[in-house]
Amino acid sequence: METPGIEKRRVRRISSNPSKEIEFQTVPETEAHPAIMRDHSIQGMGFVTSQGIATGTRIIIHVKHSRKTAKINAQVLHATPMDEGKWLLGCEFASLLTADDF
Repeated sequence: METPGIEKRRVRRISSNPSKEIEFQTVPETEAHPAIMRDHSIQGMGFVTSQGIATGTRIIIHVKHSRKTAKINAQVLHATPMDEGKWLLGCEFASLLTADDF
């Protein structure tokens, strides 16, 4: 049984301050949805969106850098409803990333 409020991450996440706009798409969907990155680590990311996505869904996250866009494969681990119809999605990356990916 899981205890609420207990941190389960193996790697500490870094807050995205200021907030960073990203996009994501579910697989195999091709339409991208806007989101705001909340935090990230080399293993995962949390972001806020108006799209509620089921846990276990595979997604591709698009993170824009100066002249390129990184496409990161991930899986939704939790979808938490927030105020005003928003959702906090927590995702785990398919492979570890580097600081250059952000």
